[in-house]
Amino acid sequence: MSLRINLQHASWLAHVFSPGGPVPDLDDSRDGAKRDVLRQFLYQLDRGFYPEAGHEQRCHEEITALADVVDPFGRDRNEFSERLNRVRSMLGSRPWTAFIVPSSINRELDETLCEPALLREVVRIRPSKGGLIFQLQEPITDTLALSNLFPAFTTALSSINEWPGVLVWLESGESMFFPISELPIFYKQLHWIFSQLATTQMIDLQQLSVCYLKEFGKVSASKDNVAVIHLSDLHIGSSEANKKLPRLKQLVLNIVSDYKETGGVVVAISGDLMDSPTEHCLNEVRLFLDDLAVLTEEYPIICLGNRDVREGSDLWSMPNIASRLPNLADNIRFFFDSRLGIVSFNSVGQGNLCRGFVGEQQMADVGTRLAREMQSHEARLIGMIHHHPKPVEVPSWYARPFYGNFLDAPFGKTESMHDAEEFISFVEAQNFDCILHGHKHIPHVGKSNAGMPIYGCGSSVGKKGSIDGDSCISINVISCNLSNNRLSARLLAEGEADGSVESHRAELISISRG
Repeated sequence: MSLRINLQHASWLAHVFSPGGPVPDLDDSRDGAKRDVLRQFLYQLDRGFYPEAGHEQRCHEEITALADVVDPFGRDRNEFSERLNRVRSMLGSRPWTAFIVPSSINRELDETLCEPALLREVVRIRPSKGGLIFQLQEPITDTLALSNLFPAFTTALSSINEWPGVLVWLESGESMFFPISELPIFYKQLHWIFSQLATTQMIDLQQLSVCYLKEFGKVSASKDNVAVIHLSDLHIGSSEANKKLPRLKQLVLNIVSDYKETGGVVVAISGDLMDSPTEHCLNEVRLFLDDLAVLTEEYPIICLGNRDVREGSDLWSMPNIASRLPNLADNIRFFFDSRLGIVSFNSVGQGNLCRGFVGEQQMADVGTRLAREMQSHEARLIGMIHHHPKPVEVPSWYARPFYGNFLDAPFGKTESMHDAEEFISFVEAQNFDCILHGHKHIPHVGKSNAGMPIYGCGSSVGKKGSIDGDSCISINVISCNLSNNRLSARLLAEGEADGSVESHRAELISISRG
């Protein structure tokens, strides 16, 4: 069996293709588009699904019948559930499911991987055996918005810099990503993968991966894929931090687990670690950083934010507190056998806490040290700063201060740092791969004029809410392949609704072309 899909439909896979899984709540008043999304998905499923010979008519009837009862879902929940279960039963219990993932880089290759003819060819390898194969209708763009991601897809995303490939997952939930090469050898690799899946009675993905490596050699350097977990604006000491820090630590642990087969993980925090610079907050920050160091086996690298040096409206009330943050002076650190360097800049040192300022002297000092360090290290560089290097559009959901309702103009965009142009010119001249920042609690993806990625993280404890009162835990995951120079970012947001911090999740995927 096979199916051509759009990647944005991934959030429905767990509902439609997992027998016994939860039925999506289409009565959620906050999202009136859910019925339309599900209906469109089902109609597309009817057009793009290739069932086994002899079952075409029945599949068509069941899928169409389910799509027809999506509208009156609220009036006849039982009929919807019954027809959904019929579709699930029709798909049946299968030993494995596979997803052909394009590269997002090589357009010619990606168009071939998305051709219906390729899918039919793959299905014919073992037409009466095996599981379900997914293929994208069109190549992936460099920016993707996803919600409620199907669990197995995290395996593919943790290997995003190795795409293209085939993601395989079993009924047990175990998953594995198999990278494939480019034209023309990938035909042979696809045939091998699907032949093995169709003829193996008891599938062991780990063993299959070993055999694949033996058959085709080192397809990609998976151990060279490293991840930087970017947190920001923790405001430790606030009520939001007190409530969300335990969940944030669990999410970091989950990400570390997702990337456990790669070259490693490090945490970078772009300022406002404390809500106020007090002894109590400082001690709480130390404990949190120690916990992260245990999870990742690397002590986090940090930079200062405005709240780290200011209590309320009192400027520099307790600057000695901020200076005692752990490892603050170690602003240039190298990780992963000195192949990745992270440079943290201080944008609050000149006292301009609202917009931030770096200054010529700091950039000169960093440049001098990098010139010395890079003589012995061939490292890729990531920069981190608290304030905005580029203005950021204020999203419609952003909860403004009360006076923002009367002063629309200043809140159309965030303001960049005072010396933002000089700062960006400096990091570009030093060949930085990207810049990380925080400050306004708005997650976003941007670029400098020369195309260098700039990644903003929202508050990692949901300090800034939306206009409807909700708040989101925000985490960015920057993936670097230290061999092929590819870079990508996942901007993850987990919202809180009805008392459950897992009520809704979304992420934005940004893929750099290296």
